[in-house]
Amino acid sequence: MMRAEANILKMGFESQGHFGCFYAFYKLKLLELKNLKLILDIVSQDRKPEERREMFKGVTTIFE
Repeated sequence: MMRAEANILKMGFESQGHFGCFYAFYKLKLLELKNLKLILDIVSQDRKPEERREMFKGVTTIFE
């Protein structure tokens, strides 16, 4: 669901004549902060590298 929402918000930047691009920017920044919190939580935990790789799959990519 998060990847689908990120794709929809990315499309908000295609035309700049409306306020949707500001909303998309705001929502993508919130998604970026969520990803950073998840990454910091994963790094701070004492886990094996295999377990960390599995946990990193929860990170939502915004712009690939």
